[in-house]
Amino acid sequence: MTSAAVPLPDEGLAEAGQGRFTESPTGLLNNEDVSDGEDEEGGVSAEEEEDGQRDDGQEPDEESEDDSEDDEDSDDDEPVLKYSRIEGSVPEVLKKDSASAVAVSGNRLLALGTHAGIVHVLDLSGKRIKSYKPHLASIVDIEFDETGEFIATASIDGQVYVRSLATNEFYTFNLKRPMRTIALEPHFASKRSTRAFVAGGLAGNLILYDKGWLGHRETVISSGEGPIWQVRWVDGKTTGSGGFIAWANDLGVKIYHPDSRTILTFIDRPPNSPRAELFKPTLHWQDESTLLVAWADYLKVARIRTRSAASSAGAANGNAAAALAPYAVEVTAVFQMDACVVAGIVPHPMPPELTVVEDEEPVDTKSTHSKAPSTRTDGTAATADSGASSSKQKLPIPQPHLPRRKSVHIPNAPPLTTFLLLTYIPPPSLLTASNESDEPPEAQKRRAAERPELRIVSRTTGEELANDVLGVRDFEKWGCNEYSLALVPGEVGGDDKEKERCYVVMSPRDLVIVRKRDRRDRVKWLVERGKWEEALKEVEELERTEDLICNHTKSGGEVDEKAPLNNDDDLSVQAIGQKYIHHLLSEHDYAKAASLLPKVCGRGKTKAIAQRWEEWIWEFAGRGHLHAAIPYVPTDAPRLDHVVYEMVLGHFLGQDLDMLLQTIKTWPREIYDVAAVVVAVKAKLDKLEAGSPVEKHEGKKVPTRQEEVVLLMECLAELYTANRQPGKALPYYLRLRRPNVFELIRDNNLFTDVQDQVLLLVEFDHELMEKRKKEKKDESKRKSEAIELLVDNIHSIPINRVVQQLQKRPDYLFLYLDALVEQDPHLVAGFADLQVKMYAEFATDRLIDFLRTSNYYNLEQAYKVCKDRDLVPEMVFLLGRMGNNKQALTLIIERLGDVHRAIDFAKQQNDDDLWEDLLRYSETRPTFIRGLLENVGVEISPVRLIRRIKNGLEIPGLKEALIKILQDFQLQIELLEGCKTVLEGDCGELVDGLHKKQSGGFWLSAGSKCPVCSESLQHPATGSSLTLLFLCRHVVHASCAAGGNHLPLPTDPILRGIGYGGDSARGISATVALESLIRPRLRQGCPVCHAKDARVNAALDNEPGNGNPLRPLGFMGRTR
Repeated sequence: MTSAAVPLPDEGLAEAGQGRFTESPTGLLNNEDVSDGEDEEGGVSAEEEEDGQRDDGQEPDEESEDDSEDDEDSDDDEPVLKYSRIEGSVPEVLKKDSASAVAVSGNRLLALGTHAGIVHVLDLSGKRIKSYKPHLASIVDIEFDETGEFIATASIDGQVYVRSLATNEFYTFNLKRPMRTIALEPHFASKRSTRAFVAGGLAGNLILYDKGWLGHRETVISSGEGPIWQVRWVDGKTTGSGGFIAWANDLGVKIYHPDSRTILTFIDRPPNSPRAELFKPTLHWQDESTLLVAWADYLKVARIRTRSAASSAGAANGNAAAALAPYAVEVTAVFQMDACVVAGIVPHPMPPELTVVEDEEPVDTKSTHSKAPSTRTDGTAATADSGASSSKQKLPIPQPHLPRRKSVHIPNAPPLTTFLLLTYIPPPSLLTASNESDEPPEAQKRRAAERPELRIVSRTTGEELANDVLGVRDFEKWGCNEYSLALVPGEVGGDDKEKERCYVVMSPRDLVIVRKRDRRDRVKWLVERGKWEEALKEVEELERTEDLICNHTKSGGEVDEKAPLNNDDDLSVQAIGQKYIHHLLSEHDYAKAASLLPKVCGRGKTKAIAQRWEEWIWEFAGRGHLHAAIPYVPTDAPRLDHVVYEMVLGHFLGQDLDMLLQTIKTWPREIYDVAAVVVAVKAKLDKLEAGSPVEKHEGKKVPTRQEEVVLLMECLAELYTANRQPGKALPYYLRLRRPNVFELIRDNNLFTDVQDQVLLLVEFDHELMEKRKKEKKDESKRKSEAIELLVDNIHSIPINRVVQQLQKRPDYLFLYLDALVEQDPHLVAGFADLQVKMYAEFATDRLIDFLRTSNYYNLEQAYKVCKDRDLVPEMVFLLGRMGNNKQALTLIIERLGDVHRAIDFAKQQNDDDLWEDLLRYSETRPTFIRGLLENVGVEISPVRLIRRIKNGLEIPGLKEALIKILQDFQLQIELLEGCKTVLEGDCGELVDGLHKKQSGGFWLSAGSKCPVCSESLQHPATGSSLTLLFLCRHVVHASCAAGGNHLPLPTDPILRGIGYGGDSARGISATVALESLIRPRLRQGCPVCHAKDARVNAALDNEPGNGNPLRPLGFMGRTR
C-alpha cells in the first residue's frame, strides 16, 4: 500500500515518510514543537536525527528529491482530516504522568487512564470533570458502558475496578495476576442488568462475572490458550441476538455468544506473526454483527450471520456443540499492511452518495499471490489462514469467497465505512518472530521510533485514500502498544460540531482529537494555495448555509451585512473576494475582477458597504479600467456618493455616447447632479455644432458628427425630462423627431413653449404620417396630430403666430385653417380671403362649400381667384351673390351647358326676367327645351314654354316629355282629391265628437267637492245650493263664481213632475232661455280657469268673458 502525502499546514502535520512534515501556524504537532520537547526530556533533537540519518548512509540529495516530489503531491491533494490537541487540563495531567489507556462514552465523555493508576474523566475540550485512583500500577484498559455512567478499568496490579460516575456504586476484584483487558455488559447501568463484565490477563483466563443474590459469580469462558490481550462486548438489542463477546489471545480471536454459551468461531493468527506482547491486537465492533480485527500488519473483517435451519441441522449431525449455535461467522475480508502495524482501528464513514450493497451469493475471486483463508461457519474452532507465510503480500490481498459488491444509492441507508487506522512503523526485524539474541548487539540496540500515521483505507479495494503523519511529543520513545485510537460517537455528516463524529488519538504525552475537515477548512486550504475562485465559491456556500441556520435561530429582523457564525473575517466572502480581485488586477484580468464586485462588496444600505464599493471603483479608475467596473456599479442599496456616478457619466461622455444615453435612461436622477451633467453635455454639443473635430478612440467604431449630435441631443432631452424640465427638452425632442413629443406637450401643458416651434412640430408630424403610409398602415382617416393640437389650444397658441410661421408652407397653412373652419368658421374671419386661395389651390372641390357658408371674404377677390383658375361653378355662385344673374346664367349655359344647373339657378334667384332669358336662350336649343319640359314646376307654366316652340323644330324626346307633363298634372289632381277626402272625413269626426261632449251629461258623486271652496257640492255649508257646470268640465257652487249670488233658480224637479212648473220648465227651450239669463251675469266665467290664467298671465283683462273661451254649460238644480 503506497503512502500518499497529505499535508495539513493548519494543523502542523507532517507528510508521509521518514519524519518529514510541514510547518504549522498553530504550532500543533510541528517540527519545532517536537524538537523542543525532545531537548527538554533528553530525547533526540531534529539536528541529531538528521545527522543520524546521514551517518546511516542516506544521501542528502536523494532525500531532497524525495521531499520535493512529496511536496508536489501534497500541494495537489487536499487533506481529509484535521487535528488539534486536547488542551484544558490534559497538559497538566500528562506533565508528571503519562497516558496508558483511553475510552470515550456515548455521551462524549473521555476517560483517560495513566501509568500511575489514576482515571481522569474529561470532556472533549480537556476540561477535567472527575479524577480518582483505583489502581496502584498502570491502567492497561479502560471501558465505558453504553450509557456512560460506569467506567471499568484493568491494571497490571492484578485488579479490575468498576465505578459509577453518578452514584457511589463500585465493584473491585483482585485476580492476583496482571490484567490486560476488561469489557462491560453494554446495558450495565440498566436496572435489570446483572452487572456483568468480562476480564482477562496474563493468567490466560477469560472470566465472565455476573451478579447474583450472593454476589458476583464467575464463569470461565476460555483458559489455557495464552494471555488474553483484548476483549470487547457488543449489544444485540437491534438484531435480537443477545450480543457477542470477542477476545484475542496468543492463538487468535474467538467470538462467544453469551445467550447460548457457545463459541461461534476461531480466527487464528497468521504464521510467523510478530510477538503479541510487542504488537497488541485491536478489536472493534463496527456494528452488532461486524467485527474488525487488527493485529500487527493484518486486518480482518468478520461478519456474523444467522444460521439457517437446514445448516443448523447439518451441523448438528457432525458436532453437538455446533447445533446449539444459532449464528455462523464468516471472514469477509483480509488485508495485509506494507511495512507497518496497526495500533488502532475504527470504521470511518464514506460519502453517503456511494453505498456498497452486498449480494447474498459470494463470488470466488482466485488469486495467485495468496493462499485462500479457510473460514468455518459450523461453530467449531476454525482457522483463517492469511497465507502470509510464503511471501509478504502488499495490500490489498485478494480473497476468495468474498461477497459480490456493487455501488448503488439507497435512500436512508447507513454509509458503508472505510477503515481509519492508527499505524506504527516498527523496525523490520520486529515484524518477524525471529530471536533477537541471534542478532548482533548493534542491531539489538533500541532505535528511535518513527512518527505514527493515521491512514484511511478503502474496505472494498484496500486502497489507501489518505495518509497523515502525526508529530506527537516524544514519538521517538514510544512503541506500538503506547498508542491508542478511540471513536467519539456522533452524527455522520452532521454540521453541528458538538455532535459530529470524531476520533481521539492517544500517546503517552498527547491527546489529539481528529475531525473530518469541513468547508471552512477546505476554504483555508484553497486560500493557502492561491485557488481563489474555488475558495470564493466554497465560502459563498458556507455563508449561505450559516445564514439559513441564523434565520432558524433568530426571531426576525433584517441583516444588512453577512456575519459568519465563526466571526472569522479572513474566511468571509469580502476578505477572500478582495484578495482574489487584487490577484486578478495583478494579472490584468479586469473584466473578471469587476464581475466579482457584487459578491465582494455586497448589497445593503450601510455606510461600510458603500465605502467598500467606492474604494474599488476608484481603484479601477486609477488603473484606467473604469469601464470594466461600470456595469456593476449599484444605484441603490448601497447608494454611492454622487461624485462616483458623475465620474462614470463623464467617462461615457468622453468615451461612449451610446452608453451615456443608456445610463441616463436607467439610472435614477437623484443619485447624481443633473444640472452639472447637463452643463457638460451641452458644452460638448455646442462644440460639435461649432465644427470641432470628432474624437477618435482606438478599438471602437467612431460615430459620425451627426450621430454624436443626435446622441447628445437625446441625452439632453432625457436629462431635462428627468429633472422635470420638459419645456427645455421639447426642442430637442422635435429636432430628434420623437413620436412621444405630442404626449409630452399634452401631459406637461407645454403649449406656450411650442408657440415658436409650430413649423417644426407640423413638419415632424407629417413625416410620421408619411412613414406610416410607407409601412402600409391605415392613415386615410387619421388627421394630423400637430394640427389638432394647434386647433385645440388656440388660447395658448395664438392663430396669428401659427399663420405667420406656416406662411412658408402653404400646404400646412391650408390644413391648419381648414381645421379651424371645421371647429368654428368665425375663428378665421380675418383670414377668409387667404382661405379662398388655399381652397382654390389645395381643395377645389371644397371651395364652393366655403363660399356658400362664409360671409367674410371679398367677393371680387374671390371671383378673381376663381377666374384665374377657371373655376366656373364657383364663378357662377359668386356672380349670383354679386347680383349679376344674367352673366352667371350665361356662364352656366355657355360654359357648362347644364340645363339642370340653369333651372336650379333660376329657381334660387326667383326672377321672372331670368326665366325669360332662359326661355329665350332655349328656343333654339332642343336639349334645353326638353330639360325645361321635364323639370317644369310652379315657377313656369308648361303652356308658356310649349307656345314658344317654333314650328318645325325637331326636339328629341318631346313626346315623352309631354306625356310626363300630363302624367304629373294628373297625379297632382289625384293627390288633391285624395287630400280633400281625407280632410272632410277628419272634420266630420271632430264635429261629432265636439257635439257629443257638449251635449252629454256629467257624472258627480255624493262626495264631490267644489274646487274653489272645497265644500261638498250637494250640501254647501252656506249660501245657495245652485251648482254651475262649465264646458271646461269644472263644477262649482254658484256662490263661488263671480256674479253667481243672484242667479234665477230653475223649477224644482218635483214640482215640475206634478205640473206646477209652467211652460218655462218644459223642454230644451226652457234650459236655453235660463242659460241666456245666467251667462251675462257671470263676469269671469269658470273661477277655476280664471284663477289659473291669472297666475300664468297677470295682465289678463278683467272684463267678463274677455279671452275666456269657456262658458257655462248649464246648471244643476237644488240638491236635496
